[in-house]
Amino acid sequence: MQPADLVTQVGLCADAIKRAAAISRMVLEAKSQNIPVQLDTDLGGAEIVLQRMSDMLVEGNGQQIAEAFKRFDKDGSGYLDGPEFCGALRQAQAMITMDEVRTMLAYIHMDADRDANGHISLDEIQAILRPFQ
Repeated sequence: MQPADLVTQVGLCADAIKRAAAISRMVLEAKSQNIPVQLDTDLGGAEIVLQRMSDMLVEGNGQQIAEAFKRFDKDGSGYLDGPEFCGALRQAQAMITMDEVRTMLAYIHMDADRDANGHISLDEIQAILRPFQ
C-alpha cells in the first residue's frame, strides 16, 4: 500500500482524526505549561505507543537512536514511509489495534510530516515523540 493510500484511509476515519487532534491538543497544552504529557486512557492507547516509541527513538545516545531508526527504515531511504511506520508501531507494541494504528497515522500525518513529502525523517519523528518522554 502506498503512503498516499494510507493517508486516504486515515482521512476516511473521523474517529482516528478526532483522537489524533486530541493528542495534538494534549501535547500543545503540556508544552505551554512546561509539564510532561499526561496520558489519557480515553484516546484508545495511541499515546502509550507514542511513549514507547519515544523510549526507542528519543532517549539514549545518538548511535542507539540512529540504529533503532535504521531498523525501521527498511529501504534505507532515511525516511519512514507508511508501511515502515506501521512496522515501527508494531515493534513498539506488538498487540497494537487497528484503531491505534489509524490514530497514530492520523497524528503523524497532521503533526510529524512537516515538509508534507509523505515520509517521516528521524528529526520529524523525534520532534513529535519528545513530549512523550
